[in-house]
Amino acid sequence: MKYTLFLVLLTLACSAPVQNYNSDIDLIVNEPTTVGDLSLTLTKLIYSPCPKGSVCVWVGIDIELIVEKGDKKELLRFSAVPSEQKFEGFTIQLRSATKENIIVKISPLN
Repeated sequence: MKYTLFLVLLTLACSAPVQNYNSDIDLIVNEPTTVGDLSLTLTKLIYSPCPKGSVCVWVGIDIELIVEKGDKKELLRFSAVPSEQKFEGFTIQLRSATKENIIVKISPLN
C-alpha cells in the first residue's frame, strides 16, 4: 500500500503542470506545461529590450516556443511583445516577457 501511494505521488510530482485556457500562463525555459490538450515548452528566451529614449538596431526579443497537440508539433517564434500566433485551432498570445519567463494566454478559436 505504501509503495503504491509513493508511486502515485511520484507520478504527480513529475508530470507537467496543467493550466486552463483563457488564463495567463507563466512559462520558464525547458519546463513543459500542459494547457488542455496542448503541450508548451519554451526553448529559447532572449530578452534585452532597447532602453527608453534610445534608438536600437535590434528589438532585443527572441522567443521560441514548441507547441504540440497530438502528433502535430510546431516551433513558434516571437520577436515582439505583445504578439500572437495561431496553432491547430488556438490563438497563442505572448502577453509579456522578462529575462526569466514569459506569460502567454491560450484561447480556442471560435
